[in-house]
Amino acid sequence: MICATCGRSLGHPGFEGLCEVCLLTFGWMGFPDPANPGDPSDAPPSGRPGFWRRVGDYELGPEIARGGMGVVYRAREVGLDREVAVKMILAGHWASPEQVERFRVEARASARLEHPNIVPILAFGEHEGWHFYAMKLVEGGDLARQLADGRWPASTRPEQERIAQFLAQVAGAAHFAHQRGILHRDLKPTNSDGNGSMPALPPPRNASDPGFAPTPSPPL
Repeated sequence: MICATCGRSLGHPGFEGLCEVCLLTFGWMGFPDPANPGDPSDAPPSGRPGFWRRVGDYELGPEIARGGMGVVYRAREVGLDREVAVKMILAGHWASPEQVERFRVEARASARLEHPNIVPILAFGEHEGWHFYAMKLVEGGDLARQLADGRWPASTRPEQERIAQFLAQVAGAAHFAHQRGILHRDLKPTNSDGNGSMPALPPPRNASDPGFAPTPSPPL
């Protein structure tokens, strides 16, 4: 038995077929279902299919990814009429001050990095106690999904060279952040997004965060 929204394994029937994490999310944000539209004042003005909630200047759409602390949605920035990705703290306004500060440190550290293979931060904000930040939307799905779809064959020399180039780009981005005192520490296929030729890393975390080790100074 799995959650009807995120696919997590359920050890019980759940409420409306949802896991605890999704129930917590939708408990504040409202269910993305026409039968439960929530507060009309928060409904997206565009009425676009699949975009179900207004948060600040953003209309939230389908979920892209989620982890232990946050969830990422495809979104539309209303003021500039462009699609972006919006990451939010799963705990919402129940998040502890430590969780909020860690989230803020993550966004600030990432915003200082300008690299073609690190997803840029566009904005940071808070809506009714729910902290979020907006990022550039990277199409193509994460590397894990691409591998599962068979988009990374390695049977020929050109295919192997393509894989090596991809890994070199990821390593170069991680090294770029490392040289600036920032460690990612969660590199894995689900955290590398891109179209296969230009991978982009999600925001890394600052070494000043107590949960992460500082990087040593390079030798002179």
